[in-house]
This record gives sequence, structure tokens and C-alpha cells, in this order.
Amino acid sequence: MIIGCDRKERVGTLHRVSIQVIKEGREVAFTKEEAAELENVLPGVAVPIRFQSGHRSTRNHRRPVRS
Repeated sequence: MIIGCDRKERVGTLHRVSIQVIKEGREVAFTKEEAAELENVLPGVAVPIRFQSGHRSTRNHRRPVRS
């Protein structure tokens, strides 16, 4: 899903190539020619967003305090 773009109508739409980005865990670049062959893709780079370096958050998983 597109979460940020200067074209507001694209925000919230499905970005199928992002599935590749997520699966491979790396950025994928698209030329003007490549983007023209794909649906809802613009020339540029799609990058994965990593939260806390891919580690699961422990913020809501409290451990007992030992005294």
C-alpha cells in the first residue's frame, strides 16, 4: 500500500511491487520504461520501511521486575 506520495490520489492504493520489496527486504528501482509496463508504479525507488531494525517491539510485553 502506498503510504506517502506527492500525488494524494495514490495514497492508500495498492502498490503490488511493494510485495517484492517486502519479501526481498531491499529497495527496488524502476526506470521510466519499467514503470510504464506496471500498474500504479512511477519511476523511482521503492524501499522497505523497517521498524526497530526488524525486531518485534517489546514495549507492550512487560517483564516482571526482579528485586
